[in-house]
Amino acid sequence: MADPAVLKQIKIQTGVVKRLVKEHASYIKEVEKETQKIEKMKAEAQNEDDEYAIKKAGQVLQ
Repeated sequence: MADPAVLKQIKIQTGVVKRLVKEHASYIKEVEKETQKIEKMKAEAQNEDDEYAIKKAGQVLQ
């Protein structure tokens, strides 16, 4: 059998990878959501204040 310390390290590292994959998926969803929000703001823009808000939202996305 494998050394218990090695198995513990593998479990920890596997947990780290799972968490990172979950975070990555969350970030992708967030980018999609913000992109849709910006597109909606562009479609509904009526004045300079709206344009400024769109510009700032784009900066947040970066």
